[in-house]
Amino acid sequence: MNNIDKKVLPSNGLLPNVPREVTIRGMKGREISTLFSSLTDASVDAIIKGVTDPSLDPEIMCDEDKTFVLHQARVLTFGNEVQQTLRCPICGHIHDYIVGYDSLEIIYLTEEHFNEELEVDGKIIKRRVPTQETINEANRYKEKVNLPDSYAFILLQATKIATVNGKKKSIGELVEYLENIPGNQLVKISRFLDRKFGLQTTFEAECEQCHGIFTGGIGINADLFREPDHTL
Repeated sequence: MNNIDKKVLPSNGLLPNVPREVTIRGMKGREISTLFSSLTDASVDAIIKGVTDPSLDPEIMCDEDKTFVLHQARVLTFGNEVQQTLRCPICGHIHDYIVGYDSLEIIYLTEEHFNEELEVDGKIIKRRVPTQETINEANRYKEKVNLPDSYAFILLQATKIATVNGKKKSIGELVEYLENIPGNQLVKISRFLDRKFGLQTTFEAECEQCHGIFTGGIGINADLFREPDHTL
């Protein structure tokens, strides 16, 4: 029988139509096969739908919630520990680490994220949390007007803006606004919009050879969904 657990999502019930709590189960053979066969956005979305109750719609979810569900499904499938192979940036030594998920912080979204305002050149900006729908809208606009890849940063900022002077703007209107403001104002806006939440998957590791301290991270890949080698 698969392990199940009820978890509060990082979005904390503050996104439209996304519940605060969801029941997550460990992955079955079909989900593991999907991961090992093709780790695409479509396969990840299918897994999220399958392991959650109520079944979550990835289109209305933010990346932070989607990543959280995948990591929690991994814990319920293989346990709390994950093995990471890291290269020390100081001496170059490569070795394996065992990291416990219970040592990783979870930051939850708060009302403050949406209520704070930034005034830039007489305009008031408020934040939003981009969902897959928002990102898809930005990608469609990029293709429609044939924007170059150099606009990726501006497009990302556009997905994070809720209103300008109290009015909702389309992605196109936001891009036009952001591309024409002074560079220092764009940087100021991007700093305001950059508010991190979710499972914090970075950790500090000590090199077993030179004993230097450096930062590692747990990424989403097929190797993550394997049991750690407890012989380390």
